[in-house]
Amino acid sequence: MQPQTAPWPARRIAWWALIATVAVLWQGRGLWRALRPRADVVVDFFQEWASARNYFNGESIYEAQRASSLRYLGVSPAGNAHFFIEVNAHPPTAVLLGLPLAALDYRAAVLVWNCCSIAALAAAIWLIAGQFGYPIAGWSILPVIAVLALCWPLRSHLQQGQLAMILLLLITGGWAAERSGRATLAGVLFGTAAAIKLFPAILFLPFIVRREWRVVFAGGAWLAALTGATVLILGPGIYTEYFSDALPVVAEWRSAWNNASLTGLWSKLFDPGLKGSGVEPLVHSPTLAHALMILSSAFVVFLLIRLARRAECIGDRDRAFSAAVVGMLLVSPVTWEHGFLLLLLPLAVLWSALPAGSVQRRVLIMLFVVLLWVNPAFFYRQWQIGRSVGGPRVFCSAAEVLTLLSAQCYALVSLFVMTVRSGAIAKSATVAEPTVLKMDRVERRAA
Repeated sequence: MQPQTAPWPARRIAWWALIATVAVLWQGRGLWRALRPRADVVVDFFQEWASARNYFNGESIYEAQRASSLRYLGVSPAGNAHFFIEVNAHPPTAVLLGLPLAALDYRAAVLVWNCCSIAALAAAIWLIAGQFGYPIAGWSILPVIAVLALCWPLRSHLQQGQLAMILLLLITGGWAAERSGRATLAGVLFGTAAAIKLFPAILFLPFIVRREWRVVFAGGAWLAALTGATVLILGPGIYTEYFSDALPVVAEWRSAWNNASLTGLWSKLFDPGLKGSGVEPLVHSPTLAHALMILSSAFVVFLLIRLARRAECIGDRDRAFSAAVVGMLLVSPVTWEHGFLLLLLPLAVLWSALPAGSVQRRVLIMLFVVLLWVNPAFFYRQWQIGRSVGGPRVFCSAAEVLTLLSAQCYALVSLFVMTVRSGAIAKSATVAEPTVLKMDRVERRAA
C-alpha cells in the first residue's frame, strides 16, 4: 500500500468495513480460542514454560517433554507420537523468556504470552508504517484488521504460542534503528534475536559486507553478554545439553510436510526424518541431501553478499536487508508457516520498491496470498496428498513433494528472487519515467 494522504471516500470505507467485519466474524472465534489452549493440549510455548518450571524445581531444563507434560499437565502421549515435540527445541536464552511466567498455570501463561506477542506485532507494524510514511490511523486500520484476521500464520502462531512475533519486533526494530542512525541499538536488537533463535545471526551479513562495524560489534558483544547471562542463570552445562540432547531430536523434523525451507525440500526428497507425516524419498541419499543443503545455502549467501555490496542508497540497503530476512527463512533447518510473519517487512519494502500497477506487484500479491493466507493443510486436503501404509503415519510420494507439498517453499524462493531483483526493477522504472513523460508531451502536441 502506498501512503494515503487524502481522506477515504465513503465507498472505500464501506467496502473495507464490510470485509473486516466478515473476516472477524469468520475467523474471530478461532483466533479467540487460540489465545488459551485446553489444559491437556501441549503447544509449542509449553517448551519455555515447562523448562522455566523445571529450572525453579531443580529439574533438567531439557528434560524429555513427555515427563514434563505428565508432571505439569497430567497427560503424556503414548507410544511413538510422530507429532509430539520430544524435547525443548529452542536455544537456552529462549528459556529465559519463560521464567517470568513460570508462576502462572499453563493456560494463563500461554494467554499472557500470546497477548505480549500481539502487542509485539502491533509495534512492528507501527514501526514499518512509520518508516515508510504509511498512516496507521483512522479508517486505514480496517485493511489491517481484515488481513490479520485472515492470516493463517497469525492463527498458527497463536495456536502454538510461538516466538515469531517477538523476533519480528526485534528484527523490525533493529532495521528501523539502523535506518535512523542508531547503529548500536540495531546491533543489540539483532543480537537479542540471534540469542533467542540462532538463525537471525545471518542478518548481520549485510552489515559485515558493508563494514558497518558498530552494528556488528554491538550485536556480537550483546549476543555474548546474553549467552553469558544464560549460562550464569541456567548453569554452565546448559549449551552442552542443548547441542547434544535437543538439536539431534529437532533435526528429525526436517522433512515435515509444512517445512518450507530449502533444507526441508532436500530432506524430503533425499533424507527424510522420523517426525511428522512421512515422505517416500526420490532417492535415499543423505550425502546428496547434505550436499544440496550446503550448495543452496551457499548460493543464497552469495546473492546476499552481492546485493549488500551494491547497496548505495537507503532503498538498496532496505532491499539487501529484506533479502537477508527471506534468505534466513530459506536456509533455516525448519521454517514453519508462523515464521512467515517475519515476511511483513520484506513485503512492505518490496511493495514500495515496485512500480504501481506493475506485473511484479500482481505477482507479489499472489505470493502474499500463498505465504500469509493459505493454510498448507489446504493443499493436503484439496488434492488428497498422502496415503496410509498400514500404520498411524501417513506418507506422500516424491512427486507430491516436488509439486503441491513444496508450494510455499517455491513461493519463498520466488519472493527471494524478487527481492534480489527489485533494485534493478526500481531503477529501470525510474529511468523509463522521463521517456514516458516525453512521449506523452509529443503525443499531445501532435493532437
